[in-house]
Amino acid sequence: MNPILSVILPVYNVENYLEECLDSLLNQTFTNFEVIAVNDGSSDNSLDILLKYQKLFESMRIISQENSGLSSARNTGIKHSKGTYIYFLDSDDYISYNTFEKVIEIFNKTNVDLVKFDATPFSDDPSFNVDLNEYNSNKVYQTEKVYGKSDFLNLIEKKYQAPVWLYIFRAEILKMNNLSFRPNLLHEDELFTPKLLVNCNNFYYINEQFFKRRYRKGSIMTTQNKKRSILNYNIIINDLYKYSENFTDEEKKFLINRIKGIYYTSSCLSMNYTNKYCGKLTNYGTSLTMKQKMKLLIKRLVRNNK
Repeated sequence: MNPILSVILPVYNVENYLEECLDSLLNQTFTNFEVIAVNDGSSDNSLDILLKYQKLFESMRIISQENSGLSSARNTGIKHSKGTYIYFLDSDDYISYNTFEKVIEIFNKTNVDLVKFDATPFSDDPSFNVDLNEYNSNKVYQTEKVYGKSDFLNLIEKKYQAPVWLYIFRAEILKMNNLSFRPNLLHEDELFTPKLLVNCNNFYYINEQFFKRRYRKGSIMTTQNKKRSILNYNIIINDLYKYSENFTDEEKKFLINRIKGIYYTSSCLSMNYTNKYCGKLTNYGTSLTMKQKMKLLIKRLVRNNK
């Protein structure tokens, strides 16, 4: 018998955090789920930890591959998943013990395509300032309510959140719409999540901070990372723009607004000149299309970060 839920767990050099993550899965009050741990070429003791926990998980599978990145590892997990629902968990984070029980209960009662919940951010570094409301959406949505696509896409504009670990959804959404993660791409959720959301027909929000989001050292944006981020945002913008052409006006509006958000984020990566240049673009008004403005800004961002 196939499991109700597939938990896809990419693993890469997280020996210091992996046991806490796996313990949170081992302690779930709902047990009819599989764990697909994709060891993405780890060079530390992550694989040994997985093998130890596999003895405790009857439904845990370990798939090892050469280091190919987060998107590739997630795609490998999708390929091997058997559950009715899918959840992507990052292996340096963890979840509350009752997450799956409460979410699966919602699916059984409402038959929705996707359930959204909140997260609690934290850091092991006491000097790191954490915004505890960063992933809190309880002022946007009503709980215990099924949202149709139109209402949900309108509400999500108030506080859009791309991370896939805030959502559990029907596996058939991926299969029916040929959705996967684009390999070798930074900020992969910025591309994947909008595509996922526009292909769901109904949604449910539960006011629970199930996910525990760890902020780690080394997350400071370097100049080299900034360059790569800008180039990857350009790829995401172009991909979403082409993708939006196949949808209704309402769905297209949601996707275009996501493009605008990415466009803004990309512009903020170059603080020395962005405000001035964005102001110039704004002054063009309607003489430039949004796509033309995006191309001009990305071109300027890339040129100034070479």
